[in-house]
Amino acid sequence: MIFDCDGVLVDTEYLKLLAWQEALNSQGIEFSIEEHMPLVGHSAKNILLMIQENKRREIGEEVIDLRNATYRLLQTQGVPPFPIMVAFAKQLSSEDNLLLGLASSAPMEEILHNLRQIGLSDAFDLIISGADDLGDYSDAEGTNKPKPYIYMKLPNG
Repeated sequence: MIFDCDGVLVDTEYLKLLAWQEALNSQGIEFSIEEHMPLVGHSAKNILLMIQENKRREIGEEVIDLRNATYRLLQTQGVPPFPIMVAFAKQLSSEDNLLLGLASSAPMEEILHNLRQIGLSDAFDLIISGADDLGDYSDAEGTNKPKPYIYMKLPNG
């Protein structure tokens, strides 16, 4: 069974919105939840490109660094779990005849931090990071979800 992390085990989207708002505000740019919602699930680089397109202005890539630093700070203060899904993953991880995988677009460091915070650091037999583990794939449109490469990286994928 394969899980995702963000939006399935942990509720990080609000923290990511706050981080984007702070980073963009440093450039004098307002960013609403309504603008954020269609961008959920994309990489920070793609989100920045879409924000530039929507705002019709150039925004330096240093905004991504500020967004990442702000998000890490918020993340250390606690990531809200989805309790039912965490309990479900814990129950499945205790099954002897079932392997659990986690496929997330997030960086591995972020995934592992979130799993530690919600008590699932030892629950998964395999964890694949779209940000860190897809270097052997090349695609002009990007390699992360919704592209299938993260699932192709799984054994027998």
